[in-house]
Amino acid sequence: MGTNPFIELGPDDVPNHELKQGLVFYLRQAPSPAQARRVHDLYLRHCEGHIRCYRSTALGRDFVPWNREARRHFEQVLLPTLRTQEHWGYVFWDGRARDSWQFMFHGFRPHSEPGRASFYRFEFDWQVSPALVKTLAEEIARAVPFHSGWGGYFLQARKAGPSAPAALDAMYAVARRYWGVNAYNLDVSVRYLLAGYGCVSWLTLIGHGLMEAAPAVLASAKRGNPLFMETDFGVAFCLGDAPVLGDRNRQEPLEAYVTLARALAPLQIQEHASFGGTRWTEECTLQWFRRFTHPDDF
Repeated sequence: MGTNPFIELGPDDVPNHELKQGLVFYLRQAPSPAQARRVHDLYLRHCEGHIRCYRSTALGRDFVPWNREARRHFEQVLLPTLRTQEHWGYVFWDGRARDSWQFMFHGFRPHSEPGRASFYRFEFDWQVSPALVKTLAEEIARAVPFHSGWGGYFLQARKAGPSAPAALDAMYAVARRYWGVNAYNLDVSVRYLLAGYGCVSWLTLIGHGLMEAAPAVLASAKRGNPLFMETDFGVAFCLGDAPVLGDRNRQEPLEAYVTLARALAPLQIQEHASFGGTRWTEECTLQWFRRFTHPDDF
């Protein structure tokens, strides 16, 4: 195992920030019981050994152990009642403080929480095989009517507690230099990502809803970026065999990212609030999303 290039541990030995790999699918509608079961089964097929505990995403819920009986109860009792009571999502975790694996899905209530993108989110340690991430992305892209999504490196930063501002500022410093590493605050982004897609990543997913709004954009993107797959629900672009850090100081090649970003620019979100901390203003957060098309602004 190599040394994580971006990690800082807090006094509780939990990272204030760390480099990880991730995969996120944004949805226009909350996952249904049947859809969540399909994704749950796909994840378990590849990653069940990484689940040690789980909990509901409802406020105040604690993790409980994951075992054969817990799986039976979840699949036969809890999943069929998804969205009927207080439970609109679940989190599965390996229990590790660092280099952790996690699978989470959550839906937002259309009447009391309108305008937010529901999601499936996957987190892996930073050295996970890119082939596994790509395979999981391909299988889910065939199973879920996604709106948009991404896969690749991201910097996970604490968002709460006394260490949060410094952690988010560290995320800013990494984002300024390493353009292949996603800056990331899901709690903020879900409020804006129904209006378009976020930005180009190693894996970039564009759903049919966005494609139909601008068919010429998609045709252009396909011509310039041959590494893609198309499903019943959208298109997934893949920029190389593995994600890159995109070190600007070392002039790491990012031409493929720039080409795809330019092609997809009409589909990109036009507003986004600050990720948090003292350095992520609303203006520079949006400039980060546009870094591949307007490099001089960020």
